[in-house]
Amino acid sequence: MKKPSIDFTELKKRRREIIVPLALMAGLLVAIFIVVQFLGRAERVTIDETLYQYIFETADVYSDGVTMKKDEDSVLIDYGHQTVTSSGYPLYFQGQDKLILTESFLYLQRDGNTGGKVSYFTEITALGNETFQLDDGANTTLKGGMLHNGGDVFIFLEPATVEYNGKTKEIAEFSYVVCFQGQSILIWSYGDEEAVLEDLDGSGASVMMENGIEVDVANDVYYRANGTKYLLFTDPDIFDPVSTAQEE
Repeated sequence: MKKPSIDFTELKKRRREIIVPLALMAGLLVAIFIVVQFLGRAERVTIDETLYQYIFETADVYSDGVTMKKDEDSVLIDYGHQTVTSSGYPLYFQGQDKLILTESFLYLQRDGNTGGKVSYFTEITALGNETFQLDDGANTTLKGGMLHNGGDVFIFLEPATVEYNGKTKEIAEFSYVVCFQGQSILIWSYGDEEAVLEDLDGSGASVMMENGIEVDVANDVYYRANGTKYLLFTDPDIFDPVSTAQEE
């Protein structure tokens, strides 16, 4: 009986037709995996260092660090004993002149112009003399001014004076003020052991910055040195990153 002839050229061709698509599919899956891993890291960060923040008069210290995750609408912070939605309070590194943002903030420059967005999870290091460096991949440097999360939280990058309830309080650069819907105020001056937390008496609250800008933290407006009034923006994410905005 005659053995059937085998066309090895045809077999090789068919094998190549099968292997090439499989190789392309495998490469595509690897690429997708890498992208997913990258985005996962970008939207989640763990700090294994001691952090602290002032929500009330005394500091809350997180000796084991925290994990933060960005979801569609907010940032979730896992403190170890509980997970909460961020209210915008920054977290400071113990023993370092550095903080990490828990929400995106809009940068207001010393001249009163908007300088772009500083994204959540950005670490900011105080270099002295009202100069601050961002770990945004571009080593962007900020000089004085203010950061605002579009809500209740204001971080001041230069010395300022807070006026509230007929009182005044001087705050250092790298301090923050939180005004809760115009009803109460938290003031923490960087380096102080305790913060001030008081209900407002109805007369409002404002912060006079060293550069002459006055920020009405109770009503979310600010005045340039010439008296011109401006509304503060409520959504930092509509702006370009600060490094890009400063190049324009």
